[in-house]
Amino acid sequence: MNEKIETLISLICLADLNTWRCTHRHVLEHIDAENYQAIVPKNDLAAFRAITDRRFDVLCEDDYISQKNRTYIENRLPDSMKFRAGWYLQQFVKLSAARQGSANAVNLIWDADNMPTRDLTFLDDGIIRLYRGSEHHVEYFDTIRKIMRMEKTTDHSFIAQCFRVWMHVNSVNTKRLALLSHNTMLPSTRSTGQNGTGVDPSSGEIRIC
Repeated sequence: MNEKIETLISLICLADLNTWRCTHRHVLEHIDAENYQAIVPKNDLAAFRAITDRRFDVLCEDDYISQKNRTYIENRLPDSMKFRAGWYLQQFVKLSAARQGSANAVNLIWDADNMPTRDLTFLDDGIIRLYRGSEHHVEYFDTIRKIMRMEKTTDHSFIAQCFRVWMHVNSVNTKRLALLSHNTMLPSTRSTGQNGTGVDPSSGEIRIC
């Protein structure tokens, strides 16, 4: 596994432009990565390129999801959820963008409106560091109980403003993503604050998709 985040990826839209002016500079200051990418809607490219530090590549989301897939996702949503189509599309763009990189690369999906306030380390001697907080999101756990019939058993939540993606290439050279977010969370203040916990990707505490 690489010892450094290979690519930090943020998805943004025009509504976040003013927030992005500030947050992306803190990302560059406090999170060390080989590459930084901001993925935006086609119509927003010029606006974001004008205000974004050149260390960030500002890319078009159309490169990561086709119009055919956009239409399919939108059509699969019930009428009551169609207003959330943009959010669901973003999740597929994130998955597509996260597949880039070399064998065993670790990429980081970072929420564009989340601002780090001190240096964050996600890799430590081959171990991926995870952060967790004490937030309790009632609707999240209600949904889990209804769908999976599982009750809350820990004193922390599983909502994250970022997640690490481990790019694993298996023996037949097929890329698989390990999403390292389902048991992690940055503190609910959306700043840094708690010590990370080292988790080995081979420990089974990850999801493969």
